[in-house]
Amino acid sequence: MPFFRVHRERGFTLLELVIVLGISGLIFGGLWNLISSGNAQLQAQSAAQQYRQVVEATRRLLSPGIAVGSFDPASYAVDVPADLPLSYMTDSNVGLLSPTFAQGSGNTYYDAFGHQIRVMIEKLDVTDQKWRFMVYSTIPSGLPEISDKAGAQVAALIGSEGGFVYDSDTDGCLSGMAPAAKACGSYNSFAIALSDMGVANGSGRIATLSFTHDTSLIGAPWLMRLTAPPGTDFNTMSADLDFKTGGALNLTMNGSTLNMGDSPAATTGGGALNVNGGEFNMQGGTLNMNIDGSTDGGGLINMAEGNITNLGDLTGGETTMSFSNIDIESSENITFTTGQGISMKESGSVLDPLLDIQGIGRAEEFQAGQFIYTSDMRLKVNPRPIHDALARILKIHGMRYEWKGNKASDVGLLAQDVEKVFPELVSTSPRGTKGIDYGRMIAPVVEAIRQLKEENDALRREIRALQAATH
Repeated sequence: MPFFRVHRERGFTLLELVIVLGISGLIFGGLWNLISSGNAQLQAQSAAQQYRQVVEATRRLLSPGIAVGSFDPASYAVDVPADLPLSYMTDSNVGLLSPTFAQGSGNTYYDAFGHQIRVMIEKLDVTDQKWRFMVYSTIPSGLPEISDKAGAQVAALIGSEGGFVYDSDTDGCLSGMAPAAKACGSYNSFAIALSDMGVANGSGRIATLSFTHDTSLIGAPWLMRLTAPPGTDFNTMSADLDFKTGGALNLTMNGSTLNMGDSPAATTGGGALNVNGGEFNMQGGTLNMNIDGSTDGGGLINMAEGNITNLGDLTGGETTMSFSNIDIESSENITFTTGQGISMKESGSVLDPLLDIQGIGRAEEFQAGQFIYTSDMRLKVNPRPIHDALARILKIHGMRYEWKGNKASDVGLLAQDVEKVFPELVSTSPRGTKGIDYGRMIAPVVEAIRQLKEENDALRREIRALQAATH
């Protein structure tokens, strides 16, 4: 009798029964795993949909200039993270969220994992009503945490704002604190300490990060990170950091050092800080550009076509500033205070003067104990006498007058009169006003006196001749 023949009276043989039961087990096991996998997928999709709804509802509620129901963003302004009741969104007069969008009521709603959904908001800008907010979950007592795998799946389904608090370190999530103390974006789009948003630490839960009314943050490109090799120092940037138009880098260094050496530990050599058309603001700090970090040596500040404003205290044993051109504009007085005088000289000058001004200098008032004109004959060519000095001097009149500006009385000559007879002694400013070099007026006056002396001597000789003839 065949071993596999079916007897209607007795059913299957033993071997046939074993085969049937094995196949049935495989079928039912696969179906069970499929059902379980499908249930986890549906759970993740449901939770992601819930958080997307809350994110959009919160953004709508915080829109600038819009009062929704009993909530007014302007009157609810906070500059530190604060809890936002969900009842604002589920109010029947508002309708941002359906009261039945999730299990719960009032301010207590639960996601597909049974975790309570919460919202924490913080105002970033009072004028423009810019906010950042975190939609996150808290785990009721007795419920398990979401696994890292499931949490990453939920965060990815939420989108660019999706985030999750991992149980263990994850590639791309910033280091430096415990994994449960920071929320990481689904595509590494953000990493933020939960405490910064007023949220208690804890892994295995969803924590998104969103912004409102800030075009530089909403829809910003994701920051993709590569897996770093073991031993990599995460606070070391080894690539160029380039901020395009509209970007900003806020570098806060309380008590730290910005080292621009050849290596992190180097105190010599170094790179360069190039501020091209920007602003370098140091309130109460010290800019030390010594080559070895000491108080000796020194670096270089290059501000081609730039400006130095509000230059305060300059201390040090010897300070040297080299400029190709100096243009000082001030609405107030400029005061140079020094213990040993001010030395101004042209580099390599033979005369090495203490004050050497090439060209024309002007001042409302200039006082000095001694003023010496350069008059070395070795510096001059073609010397010749001044003819008709007396006749020219007589065409000039000494005048008394008052200045228009300060009404002060004064005596002097009129530049226009002097210009007619001695044009070399008159200069014209860019504004068109004329000035007289009174110091060089001595030369024609001396010649005029010499001419008077000669005429006086001639008259004396004539008088003596007449007197001799009469005797």
